[in-house]
Amino acid sequence: MRVYQSSDGRWIFFNGITKIYYDTQAEAMQTMSKAKLVTAIVQAVKKLVEPMEECPDVWQAYFDIIGSDSLTDADVAHTGLSTATIIDLVTTMEQFNNFCNNRAVIQAAHRININKAKHSEV
Repeated sequence: MRVYQSSDGRWIFFNGITKIYYDTQAEAMQTMSKAKLVTAIVQAVKKLVEPMEECPDVWQAYFDIIGSDSLTDADVAHTGLSTATIIDLVTTMEQFNNFCNNRAVIQAAHRININKAKHSEV
């Protein structure tokens, strides 16, 4: 995306496909700012597709594999996280899945759990 001035003095916003003409540079720059914001929003939401699709399967696998057993700190030591944190992460996945499927979401420290996963050793 770019803004430039044409030979007739008008300003052009070019998004790579279409040229839109403006009388002032400010108008063209405003359009480009909005286009960049919209692009950023769409790209951020697209990043949610993979976790949205994986959460139900991973959540179900957790219960299928763990079953009536329990996780121990030894089971999760390779992650650098505690067993309690892993359980919190499973809860966060469950709540994200609820959110994506228009079901009630409980209030919890989901951001903290996500940051713990982000900075884990896995």
